[in-house]
Amino acid sequence: ILHGLFGSLSNFDYLIHSLKASYRVILPILPLYTCEIKQATLDGLLKFVVRLISYLELDQIVLLGNSLGGHLALKYVLQYPEKVHSIILTGSSGLFENSLGNTYPKRDKESIRAKIAETFGDPIHVTEPMVNDVLDTISNKSKLLRILSLAKSATRQNLNFELKKIDKP
Repeated sequence: ILHGLFGSLSNFDYLIHSLKASYRVILPILPLYTCEIKQATLDGLLKFVVRLISYLELDQIVLLGNSLGGHLALKYVLQYPEKVHSIILTGSSGLFENSLGNTYPKRDKESIRAKIAETFGDPIHVTEPMVNDVLDTISNKSKLLRILSLAKSATRQNLNFELKKIDKP
Protein backbone atom coordinates (compact mmCIF):
# COMPACT_ATOMS: atom_id res chain seq x y z
CA ILE A 1 0.00 0.00 0.00
CA LEU A 2 1.44 3.35 -1.04
CA HIS A 3 0.02 6.35 0.81
CA GLY A 4 -0.52 9.85 -0.50
CA LEU A 5 1.14 13.18 0.13
CA PHE A 6 -0.82 13.97 3.29
CA GLY A 7 -1.92 10.41 3.94
CA SER A 8 -1.78 9.15 7.46
CA LEU A 9 -1.08 5.47 7.97
CA SER A 10 -4.15 5.37 10.21
CA ASN A 11 -6.28 6.04 7.10
CA PHE A 12 -5.60 2.41 6.22
CA ASP A 13 -6.34 0.79 9.60
CA TYR A 14 -9.63 -0.81 8.53
CA LEU A 15 -8.21 -1.99 5.21
CA ILE A 16 -5.11 -3.50 6.83
CA HIS A 17 -7.23 -5.25 9.46
CA SER A 18 -9.47 -6.66 6.73
CA LEU A 19 -6.62 -7.90 4.56
CA LYS A 20 -3.99 -9.13 6.99
CA ALA A 21 -5.65 -12.51 7.61
CA SER A 22 -5.29 -13.44 3.94
CA TYR A 23 -2.41 -11.31 2.67
CA ARG A 24 1.00 -10.03 3.62
CA VAL A 25 0.30 -6.32 3.91
CA ILE A 26 3.18 -3.86 3.62
CA LEU A 27 2.57 -0.15 4.17
CA PRO A 28 5.89 1.66 4.00
CA ILE A 29 6.22 5.18 5.31
CA LEU A 30 7.34 7.07 2.22
CA PRO A 31 10.15 9.54 3.00
CA LEU A 32 8.09 12.52 1.86
CA TYR A 33 9.38 14.92 4.48
CA THR A 34 12.77 13.40 5.25
CA CYS A 35 14.32 12.85 1.82
CA GLU A 36 16.93 15.22 0.46
CA ILE A 37 15.20 18.13 -1.25
CA LYS A 38 16.58 17.07 -4.66
CA GLN A 39 14.95 13.64 -4.12
CA ALA A 40 11.54 15.20 -3.34
CA THR A 41 10.19 14.13 -6.73
CA LEU A 42 8.18 11.21 -8.04
CA ASP A 43 11.36 9.71 -9.44
CA GLY A 44 13.09 10.10 -6.07
CA LEU A 45 10.21 8.32 -4.30
CA LEU A 46 10.09 5.68 -7.01
CA LYS A 47 13.75 4.85 -6.28
CA PHE A 48 12.76 4.30 -2.64
CA VAL A 49 9.89 1.97 -3.65
CA VAL A 50 12.11 0.04 -6.09
CA ARG A 51 14.80 -0.46 -3.42
CA LEU A 52 12.20 -1.57 -0.85
CA ILE A 53 10.54 -4.09 -3.17
CA SER A 54 13.94 -5.44 -4.16
CA TYR A 55 15.15 -5.63 -0.54
CA LEU A 56 12.02 -7.53 0.51
CA GLU A 57 12.37 -9.78 -2.57
CA LEU A 58 8.74 -9.22 -3.51
CA ASP A 59 7.33 -10.61 -6.73
CA GLN A 60 3.86 -10.64 -8.28
CA ILE A 61 2.69 -7.94 -5.91
CA VAL A 62 -0.67 -6.25 -5.70
CA LEU A 63 0.01 -2.51 -5.57
CA LEU A 64 -2.61 -0.31 -3.95
CA GLY A 65 -1.86 3.38 -4.32
CA ASN A 66 -3.78 6.31 -2.90
CA SER A 67 -3.34 9.80 -4.36
CA LEU A 68 0.42 10.35 -4.79
CA GLY A 69 0.89 6.67 -3.89
CA GLY A 70 -1.31 5.79 -6.87
CA HIS A 71 0.94 7.87 -9.08
CA LEU A 72 3.94 5.93 -7.73
CA ALA A 73 2.14 2.63 -8.30
CA LEU A 74 1.48 3.62 -11.93
CA LYS A 75 5.11 4.58 -12.47
CA TYR A 76 6.26 1.31 -10.88
CA VAL A 77 4.01 -0.94 -12.98
CA LEU A 78 5.01 0.90 -16.15
CA GLN A 79 8.72 0.30 -15.42
CA TYR A 80 8.52 -3.14 -13.75
CA PRO A 81 5.42 -4.90 -15.12
CA GLU A 82 6.95 -8.33 -14.55
CA LYS A 83 6.95 -7.71 -10.77
CA VAL A 84 3.26 -6.72 -10.55
CA HIS A 85 0.24 -9.03 -10.38
CA SER A 86 -2.37 -6.26 -10.24
CA ILE A 87 -2.83 -2.61 -9.39
CA ILE A 88 -5.51 -0.74 -7.43
CA LEU A 89 -5.75 3.04 -7.67
CA THR A 90 -7.75 5.19 -5.27
CA GLY A 91 -7.91 8.87 -6.06
CA SER A 92 -4.62 8.58 -7.93
CA SER A 93 -2.76 11.68 -8.92
CA GLY A 94 -1.13 11.74 -12.32
CA LEU A 95 -4.27 11.19 -14.35
CA PHE A 96 -6.36 14.33 -14.51
CA GLU A 97 -4.66 17.31 -12.92
CA ASN A 98 -2.56 19.57 -15.10
CA SER A 99 -1.56 22.29 -12.69
CA LEU A 100 -1.41 23.30 -9.08
CA GLY A 101 -4.14 25.83 -9.72
CA ASN A 102 -4.05 29.56 -10.22
CA THR A 103 -3.69 30.53 -6.58
CA TYR A 104 -1.34 29.72 -3.76
CA PRO A 105 -3.08 27.34 -1.37
CA LYS A 106 -4.39 29.01 1.78
CA ARG A 107 -3.00 27.85 5.09
CA ASP A 108 -5.92 28.43 7.45
CA LYS A 109 -8.00 25.76 9.19
CA GLU A 110 -11.17 26.27 7.17
CA SER A 111 -9.38 26.10 3.81
CA ILE A 112 -7.55 22.98 4.93
CA ARG A 113 -10.77 21.43 6.22
CA ALA A 114 -12.48 22.14 2.86
CA LYS A 115 -9.56 20.63 0.88
CA ILE A 116 -9.54 17.48 3.03
CA ALA A 117 -13.32 17.14 2.61
CA GLU A 118 -12.86 17.49 -1.16
CA THR A 119 -10.15 14.81 -1.08
CA PHE A 120 -12.25 12.34 0.91
CA GLY A 121 -15.43 13.23 -0.97
CA ASP A 122 -17.42 13.91 2.20
CA PRO A 123 -16.86 16.34 5.11
CA ILE A 124 -17.97 13.66 7.57
CA HIS A 125 -14.50 12.08 7.28
CA VAL A 126 -12.66 15.26 8.31
CA THR A 127 -11.53 15.26 11.93
CA GLU A 128 -10.00 18.05 13.97
CA PRO A 129 -6.77 16.05 14.55
CA MET A 130 -6.51 15.51 10.78
CA VAL A 131 -6.86 19.24 10.10
CA ASN A 132 -4.32 20.07 12.82
CA ASP A 133 -1.87 17.49 11.46
CA VAL A 134 -2.01 18.97 7.95
CA LEU A 135 -1.71 22.50 9.33
CA ASP A 136 1.34 21.49 11.38
CA THR A 137 2.89 19.82 8.34
CA ILE A 138 2.49 22.79 6.01
CA SER A 139 3.62 25.20 8.71
CA ASN A 140 7.02 23.47 8.74
CA LYS A 141 9.14 25.17 6.04
CA SER A 142 11.27 22.08 5.39
CA LYS A 143 8.20 19.87 4.90
CA LEU A 144 6.41 22.51 2.85
CA LEU A 145 9.34 22.77 0.41
CA ARG A 146 9.23 19.03 -0.12
CA ILE A 147 5.44 19.03 -0.53
CA LEU A 148 5.62 21.74 -3.17
CA SER A 149 8.45 19.93 -4.98
CA LEU A 150 6.51 16.65 -4.95
CA ALA A 151 3.29 18.34 -6.07
CA LYS A 152 5.07 20.04 -8.99
CA SER A 153 6.72 16.78 -9.96
CA ALA A 154 3.35 14.99 -9.92
CA THR A 155 1.73 17.72 -12.01
CA ARG A 156 4.48 17.49 -14.62
CA GLN A 157 4.13 13.72 -14.98
CA ASN A 158 0.61 13.09 -16.21
CA LEU A 159 0.26 9.39 -17.01
CA ASN A 160 -3.28 9.36 -18.39
CA PHE A 161 -2.12 8.40 -21.88
CA GLU A 162 0.19 5.70 -20.48
CA LEU A 163 -2.68 3.70 -18.95
CA LYS A 164 -3.20 1.75 -22.18
CA LYS A 165 0.31 0.29 -21.76
CA ILE A 166 -0.68 -1.43 -18.50
CA ASP A 167 -2.02 -4.94 -19.07
CA LYS A 168 -2.57 -5.85 -15.42
CA PRO A 169 -5.88 -6.28 -13.66
